[in-house]
Amino acid sequence: MSEKLDWLCNFTIFHAFDPGKIADGSVNVAPLSFGLAVSAIILFGLATIIFKRKDLPI
Repeated sequence: MSEKLDWLCNFTIFHAFDPGKIADGSVNVAPLSFGLAVSAIILFGLATIIFKRKDLPI
């Protein structure tokens, strides 16, 4: 889109998981998977806290 946003390409899941290297076995997937799981748990916890604070008229 813009050259100013090129740095965002480093923050995608496709940048972390290279399918070719994973298939070759030249990459250790455990640290990446652990980091992804930890970030998912943290984001889920934050979403739960934020949702509980909302006053939704039902």
